[in-house]
Amino acid sequence: MCWCHRCNQNKKVNGIPFSMTRMILCPDCGSKRCPKATDHRLACTDSNEPGQQGSIYGTLNPDYYEDDPWNSWRPSRDIV
Repeated sequence: MCWCHRCNQNKKVNGIPFSMTRMILCPDCGSKRCPKATDHRLACTDSNEPGQQGSIYGTLNPDYYEDDPWNSWRPSRDIV
């Protein structure tokens, strides 16, 4: 059995999506954001940086939420 997100996207464990039952990590570097954790055919980047091409963990676009009526619960972007 393959461990990557791509090969397990339709697999369920007791009715729950496989990716919600296990932390899927790159077997080479151990990072969840490494493209190889998303698809075993991709190369390991030995990095956990967000926004890597090929990774399911893309970068968050804060402008996507600008018109969200529930914005009041989110902290200001100025908070460091």
